[in-house]
Amino acid sequence: MTNICHKIMRKNLKYSVSSIIIMLSLVLGFMAYAEDDVTTTTNEVTNVEAQREVKIEAYKLKMSQELAQIKLRREEFQKELNIKREENKLRIEEIKSNFKENIKTIKDENKKIASEKIVATINEINARRTEQLAEKLNQIKNVLISINSRITKAENKILDVAALSTKQSAAQAAIDKANDAIAAQMGVSYSVTESLTDEAVLRTEMKNLRDKFQKDIKALNEVVKAAHAATVELATSIAKIPNVDEEEVEENDAANN
Repeated sequence: MTNICHKIMRKNLKYSVSSIIIMLSLVLGFMAYAEDDVTTTTNEVTNVEAQREVKIEAYKLKMSQELAQIKLRREEFQKELNIKREENKLRIEEIKSNFKENIKTIKDENKKIASEKIVATINEINARRTEQLAEKLNQIKNVLISINSRITKAENKILDVAALSTKQSAAQAAIDKANDAIAAQMGVSYSVTESLTDEAVLRTEMKNLRDKFQKDIKALNEVVKAAHAATVELATSIAKIPNVDEEEVEENDAANN
């Protein structure tokens, strides 16, 4: 009887040990899987953060290059305007002197003085109005810089901005055209280059000068307006693209959780 009891106890003990071994194996196996999951999750978070850093650095590099090019272009244009401005000051004085010489045979002194004032005023207004339009164009350029920054941000966030490419190029082309037109207009002189002896001819020449100036400055104004319109159209288009200005909150949350 005693032997039978001992056999039963050894058998139960054998089963108990086996059960414990199986349970330990399951627990250790689960812990190993859990550890693998934690390692995998950590690697995924690290990869997301690394990719995000790469995207940010690429965005910063592209923006710095674009801003450097725009700044260089603006500096060159401003330098050219400053040269034109100084040339205009000398040119206006020369125009006054030459015009006075060309009308010296006109007998009516009042008409001579009035004509000299007309010529001087037209050239001074041209210089002033052209500089005002140049300043307006600089404001438009600043807006385009901001828009280009938003487009680059959208590209960095993998948003679809392909449709903006044509409008972006059109805005830049319109601004470049206005640049050239302003530089050309600053070099224009309004005067009579031949001697005048007839008062009726003098009156006609003065009218022609006023008409030409008004036509030229109106055309220049239209070119700058076209640059403004093209930039506004681009701004309106990018405003219709969702999530351009939203921060990448979801991505940051995924990386932190």
